[in-house]
Amino acid sequence: MTPEEELLVLCASPMRNDIRTARIAHLRQQPLDWNRLDDLAGYHRLAALLRWELKSLDAGFHENAKNSLLLTRELVRVIELLESASIPALPFKGPTLALAAYHNLALRSFGDLDILVTREDVWRVRDLLQSAGYTAKVQVKPGLESAYLNSYDELVMYGPDHALVEIHWAFVPPHFSFDLDFLNCWSRCVEISLANRTLPSLHPEDLLLVLAVHGSKHCWSHLGLVCDVAWLVTSQPLDLKSVLQRSRALGVHRMVLLALALASKVFGVPVPAERDEAVSPLVDQIVAALFGKHHDESSIRDNASLHMRMRERRRDRWRYMARLATRPGIEDWEMVNLPQSLNFLYSMLRYPRLLTKYATKYAAKIIR
Repeated sequence: MTPEEELLVLCASPMRNDIRTARIAHLRQQPLDWNRLDDLAGYHRLAALLRWELKSLDAGFHENAKNSLLLTRELVRVIELLESASIPALPFKGPTLALAAYHNLALRSFGDLDILVTREDVWRVRDLLQSAGYTAKVQVKPGLESAYLNSYDELVMYGPDHALVEIHWAFVPPHFSFDLDFLNCWSRCVEISLANRTLPSLHPEDLLLVLAVHGSKHCWSHLGLVCDVAWLVTSQPLDLKSVLQRSRALGVHRMVLLALALASKVFGVPVPAERDEAVSPLVDQIVAALFGKHHDESSIRDNASLHMRMRERRRDRWRYMARLATRPGIEDWEMVNLPQSLNFLYSMLRYPRLLTKYATKYAAKIIR
């Protein structure tokens, strides 16, 4: 790591000790590139933690804190709206993660609100939010509602005052085959005090599973994803043995081990001794990409390859590739307007469309 990267990691780390404090003090006396440090903190979603640790609570920090409070107030408004219609909902990430992991809304930046509901309630929630001033990013055509639920995991809604709400019926797209659903989470949910009222929230052990899978989906592309895991593990009394057992049953054991290994490698968080020999090379590759030691396109951008290596079960790897190749999406539905009875044909149209799309991009790259 460069001195700027090391200082950022130390300031963001939940591990507090005298050696860390002394090292931060030493680094601050060095001729650092403070502009680069600020850029790194922004890219890695760690600006709030950096400013908090360095006691440089400038306008940017206060603006982030103000935004967090506004979004928290909007979350309460949305949950109360759903409660008035007897729709159970579970907020996750955003304000609830900030409190569960960091115990302070101002220490984690977030720009949207993620809310988990049942598949059966998705369109009712959309209609309620639209009545409250929200607009759906995607206008799902009549007859394609079921297909949309089968192909995606969220519906994005733009709200008043620039609020952004993501209605989820799953934590990741279907091709990830992660079967932690609303009913399972609802039966284990905990209460969290937020904005002078109590809201339901994911159980911390479920939250760790979700963070591990979410980080893996994004190929751990920035340090903030690892930081969330590190802070949650150190701030909550988690039964990690139980989490690892559940992760096996869900087919995401390697993803959870990877999340814990990254938290240990980057932030020094103590983790269980359980090992998977496939995890170590993944950690090395991701850490190298995080700290810019090589920038070839095959490192972090080759998402599909990384996703396959993050799965321990062969059937999940095959299912991932099959579903990714055949699941229809918005571009397929917009390409041709089929009657509802022929919706199954969209899956057949997807592969030639993708082949044409990427072949064209590759040819254009060669020509340039």
